[in-house]
Amino acid sequence: MSPPPLRVLVLTAYGSETASGKGELGRWLDGYGEFAHEVRVPGVPMPLRITDHGVGATATEIGPTRASATTTALLSSDVVDTTDAYVMTAGVAGISPHVGTVGSVVVADHVVNWDAKKRYSDHGGVEPWGFGPQQAYELNADLVAAAVEVAAAVELEDSAAARDHRRRYDSPPATDSPKLEVGTTAAGADFWHGETLATQVESLVETYDAGTYATTECEGFGTAVACDRFGKLDRYLSVRAASNFDRPPEGGERDDDWWMGGPAHRNAYRVGRAVADTIASDWDRWRGGPPTQ
Repeated sequence: MSPPPLRVLVLTAYGSETASGKGELGRWLDGYGEFAHEVRVPGVPMPLRITDHGVGATATEIGPTRASATTTALLSSDVVDTTDAYVMTAGVAGISPHVGTVGSVVVADHVVNWDAKKRYSDHGGVEPWGFGPQQAYELNADLVAAAVEVAAAVELEDSAAARDHRRRYDSPPATDSPKLEVGTTAAGADFWHGETLATQVESLVETYDAGTYATTECEGFGTAVACDRFGKLDRYLSVRAASNFDRPPEGGERDDDWWMGGPAHRNAYRVGRAVADTIASDWDRWRGGPPTQ
């Protein structure tokens, strides 16, 4: 039996072939339990599992190149019908302590390519390329608002370890409990950390006039480019939960804050699933685009 047309395509960065209930993809596999369909799509590193109401979940593997290649394979495939599908990245990220805290969930309103920039050895600044294709996308504001409205009803988890970690910081929002936020995600191939690099990312986002930098991750821009190429940028959502801060507390050592943990995986799944299930179960309202007030 052929799988149903996809209503929501959920992409995590990493996962496993088993429903372990852990990590990014594992939460989805464990949460949905038995999937109605499991298909192999050429160019996709692991099976695409699809529910009977049209939510599909798979992993792209880590990094912008693999994310773009996997998304392209899925959107161009004749194995599954993605004609009307929304595409949603759901995973973890680093977060600026000036925007949120570990465990918070950020729905992106802009996606910026951190990999494309000019750098010079004699100073620490960065500049945009100044030529070639665009390196920052503004996502569909109506879709972001509709997703946030759904996500606002989701109770975010916290943990003792995350609370202990926040105490090393001096002020809100870093010291707050997890919240739902909206902001810019900066995506690039490297795992970076520290005040100097964070300042450079903030500067690049500001130069593009691309909102307020909030999260750092790897896959978002690659996925967004593929969605743009296939006319799906206006149906793309990025949902990222903060697993770590992008810089140490004031006065901290360079590498002493490379802490990743807490409730991020669970919160990314909770918010992502609430949005995916709402879209899929209320398809008459969402098929033609996000419902507006």
